[in-house]
Amino acid sequence: MTIKNKTPIRCSGCGQQFVTEIYSYIDVTDEPQAKNLLISNRLNRAQCPHCGTVNNVETPLLYHDPTKELLIAYVPMELNLNKDQQERAIGDLMNRMPKQNFKGYMFNPRRSITMQGMIDQVLEADGITKEVLEEQRKELDFVQQFLQVESEE
Repeated sequence: MTIKNKTPIRCSGCGQQFVTEIYSYIDVTDEPQAKNLLISNRLNRAQCPHCGTVNNVETPLLYHDPTKELLIAYVPMELNLNKDQQERAIGDLMNRMPKQNFKGYMFNPRRSITMQGMIDQVLEADGITKEVLEEQRKELDFVQQFLQVESEE
């Protein structure tokens, strides 16, 4: 059971408040498209209806892939929570998880303090190593530099 909540946020561009849907718990067997949003870095992002600015919503998140026995807790550094507050935030999210089929690995979730760190852990669980990711990032940087040179000419 994936958990999404309608949440009011204030636009970082114009300061207007609007309501958007934010994920706090993802179960990829329940909602596989949420995994795609996560690994493409589009999860918990909202475009302001007033000015068009895309806002990243930094909030604690649990990612669960039961087939890989993978549970990752993300508590953004930007929230400036101390260790006790982080543990409480993770505990609150875990208390909202469905209790049926609870397994041992779920008592001690992996941790991530950055969204990219969470994405990397998800990709590693899919068999994509850090080395492969780094090589792909280098290739992408090269292509972007090439395109930038082309557009300047």
